[in-house]
Amino acid sequence: MYVQLQKDAQGQLEIIVLGEKVQLDSNNLALLSGRWAEALKPSDLPNGISFRLVGELSNGLGFFKEDHVTFSRGKNGTSLEFKVSSIYYYHEWDGMFSLDDTILKRKLVLQQSDQFTFIAHVKKEKCTHLRFCFELESTEDQSLVEILEMAMIRLSCLEGYGYTM
Repeated sequence: MYVQLQKDAQGQLEIIVLGEKVQLDSNNLALLSGRWAEALKPSDLPNGISFRLVGELSNGLGFFKEDHVTFSRGKNGTSLEFKVSSIYYYHEWDGMFSLDDTILKRKLVLQQSDQFTFIAHVKKEKCTHLRFCFELESTEDQSLVEILEMAMIRLSCLEGYGYTM
């Protein structure tokens, strides 16, 4: 097993990947480097633990800076569930169309698509926030990197909506 769970002296959960301790962020998400992702399969991830990719994969691919993406084993054990929280700041927006119009188009796609589950859209003075999730099935032969790449492609396709208004 490439991923092990153990308790430290204080009884806190520790996650060990390939013999190295994984750091947890302030939300108790396990921070997984692209280097570690290369060696793992989705089935190596323990149930009930959420991970976040830190940086990029070795091929240079990564999630968009606006997207905070977490992933964990799905309930059926053969899939990965991705939860996405996208925050867009008005002062940083450089799209062809207005940010509000773009986000409304993406929200509509999320609500109508069978590939995503829409959770929420919150518009604030300085930013707008979309939350949604999706699941990807994995096969025995697929690496974690392949599934992460598939997730990145799916999110990239979603990013394209709003530019075709």
